[in-house]
Amino acid sequence: MIKVTVNPWFERFILIVILANSVCLALDDPNMDKRPEWLNVMDIVFIAIFTAEMIIKIIAMGLVM
Repeated sequence: MIKVTVNPWFERFILIVILANSVCLALDDPNMDKRPEWLNVMDIVFIAIFTAEMIIKIIAMGLVM
């Protein structure tokens, strides 16, 4: 897990996901009557990726063990 967290490609991937999440948040309009379905799907994808990142970093940095 430590090798994954210190890998520069892992950090780049997370930064790209953060940028994509920011774009999706900017496209979301609270005044819309119905939210596009693809935004709902992207929310679930972002939650899964960020949760996996959190778990990997918690294990790698020794919070659990």
